[in-house]
Amino acid sequence: MVRETHPEKASMLSAARTRSERPLAATEENAEHRTGTPRLRASFRCLGRGTRMGARLSTVVAIIAVCVCGYGPSAWAAEPAAKGAKDGKTGQQQAYPLASFTVAGKNVAALAIASDEAHLAAAKTLQSLIHDSTGLSLKIAAPPATGPTIAFSDRKPTQPDHFEMAVANGNLVLRTDVQHGFLRGIKCFFANEVRGAEGTLKMAEGFRYEKKLTGAVHYREFGARGDGVTDDVDAIAEAHEFANQHGLPVQADVGATYYIGGKSKTAVIQTNTDFGEAGFTIDDTAVKNRGANIFEVRSGLKSFKLAGVSSLKRNQQKLDVSLPGSCVVRVVNSHVKRYIRYGANRNKGSAQTDVFIVDKDGNVDMNAPIIWDFERITSITAQPMDKTPLTITGGRFTTIANAAESKYTYYARGFAIRRSNVVVDGLEHRITGEGKHGAPYGGFINVSGCANVTVRNTVLTGHKTYRTIGSAGRGVSMGTYDISLSRALNISFVNCRQTNDIKNGRYWGIMGSNYCKNLLFDGCTFSRFDAHMGVANATIRNSTLGHAGINAIGTGTFTVENTKIYGRSLVNLRSDYGSTWQGEFIIRNCVFVPACGRPTQASLIGGSNSGQHDFGYTCYMPERITIDTLHIDDRKHPKDYQGPAIFGNLNRRFKDASYVEKYPYVKTKEVILKNVTTASGKPLRLSDNPFMFKDVKVISDKGE
Repeated sequence: MVRETHPEKASMLSAARTRSERPLAATEENAEHRTGTPRLRASFRCLGRGTRMGARLSTVVAIIAVCVCGYGPSAWAAEPAAKGAKDGKTGQQQAYPLASFTVAGKNVAALAIASDEAHLAAAKTLQSLIHDSTGLSLKIAAPPATGPTIAFSDRKPTQPDHFEMAVANGNLVLRTDVQHGFLRGIKCFFANEVRGAEGTLKMAEGFRYEKKLTGAVHYREFGARGDGVTDDVDAIAEAHEFANQHGLPVQADVGATYYIGGKSKTAVIQTNTDFGEAGFTIDDTAVKNRGANIFEVRSGLKSFKLAGVSSLKRNQQKLDVSLPGSCVVRVVNSHVKRYIRYGANRNKGSAQTDVFIVDKDGNVDMNAPIIWDFERITSITAQPMDKTPLTITGGRFTTIANAAESKYTYYARGFAIRRSNVVVDGLEHRITGEGKHGAPYGGFINVSGCANVTVRNTVLTGHKTYRTIGSAGRGVSMGTYDISLSRALNISFVNCRQTNDIKNGRYWGIMGSNYCKNLLFDGCTFSRFDAHMGVANATIRNSTLGHAGINAIGTGTFTVENTKIYGRSLVNLRSDYGSTWQGEFIIRNCVFVPACGRPTQASLIGGSNSGQHDFGYTCYMPERITIDTLHIDDRKHPKDYQGPAIFGNLNRRFKDASYVEKYPYVKTKEVILKNVTTASGKPLRLSDNPFMFKDVKVISDKGE
């Protein structure tokens, strides 16, 4: 494994905490030791036999006697490698880290790997790693093998919970008392002590290497340096791959800062992962594949096409299917277009899509019902839901932002969550290096195609707002997010916040969503809640929302309670998607500070719909709006201020009955008001356009 270093970026790695090499410790409590610095030494003591292995050689490339991940007696040396060693399989000239590898004075090629069926996977791994290091291909033979061997012993190692490698009587003997310990120990040895070394490796009689194996897999076992400079993404990915194969948790190394450069590499997470206080510096200044995430939380259960379903009805309660368990079902009718966007970023719409949960007997979870009629289905897939929770804990992530052209070329480069039943707890993400221009981000936390995901006690960052040219040829501000949710259900953010000022409009915001159901903010301090192509049911409680406030379209019930909102409207119905909400709003015990306290004409429900554009669906205002205990802090207001309005002027041309809506906008039927107060002392009004809302019934505790 080749490690890439980037010293030229040192000035940009302020978030990285570079660790110095530690000397050999004198006590066993330090599980990992090194014999000194630099990593490759010119001489060392043969601890196992108490003798010195020759004079200091100025040209020797040393391989450490007691490795980064082990300690104990050792007796092996390294000398400069001859260039152009022959590949043992092809005979072609090729440079390998080791030109010569000897055990007790014999070339390792003279040894056979003695393995029974129980240890065959470890034997094949060892065979492959020796070949990758030397070009030599050792034979695997069933024990007892004749001649010198590399043997997997059933005897326990000298110390419990260890992997041990020792040279005795001309043989290299491996021992462990830990499940999967042979694989882990072999990989650790080669990742940290052999890969990258250029020389001749001599394992003398009496050599012993030990590695303490905890329950969790650590990145250093697979060669991660954690020094904030060396690119560790390959080692991180390999550690997770091993952990996934064997069902082991992963734990970052204490005190490490991992540098992740621009190569296209994704670490797949399928087991519990504890990042702890470790730092991760993600350098996006030279990215090969902007669409690749650094981590992907992926289910081991495979999705499949759902046969026998040719049509669906809105609010249908049961499908005539039998499933292996509860599944997230995604259905598409590409012949029907919805969300035909209007405005500066107009488009031709998206295929009708829905996502919902079905249990093993075909019952649809009616907490997230089917919202469209599907007369035809062009694709329908089911993703089985994992029953066991997967937890990701901690981690201090810093992104060095890209400096690409400000266009809609979204960067991923974060966490993609594609598995149901996941908890993210205590993660922190910060951003540095944002300049005069940059491409937008599609969410450091990106949740899609799954259900039941909770993010809690997490710190995120709003991205700087850049401008570009929209699809209509006009200048627009680009949306860029640290949270992106798509085709996901039951997603909760609990006790989360963002690092920058939620009232600072220079930062676009924190969250955007499409095709989601049952979203929750609880105890969060964010600049915005934003639902683009529909959310079915949403709740915001015990939270504070900044300059962008609440922006949404969708269906079902939208509940806001015990929350302070600084947006231009209490709730803004997105005009680019028709300002539609087919359902009801419930607002309780809230404070509304219009436009972050700047003088403005305040309104509770904002949006715009001319009735002249086909959005691909009938547009509705909430059928019922219930407001129970709301204080409007409108003390700063314009001179001509008449008081806050329930509805903004959603269509300035709709002044009388002569106006004809080509695509009628269905208005609110009823507004219920209880205990609504204003700092200005001015009463709550219906709207600046009372004709448009003349049929709305307003029921107030102060009289209709």
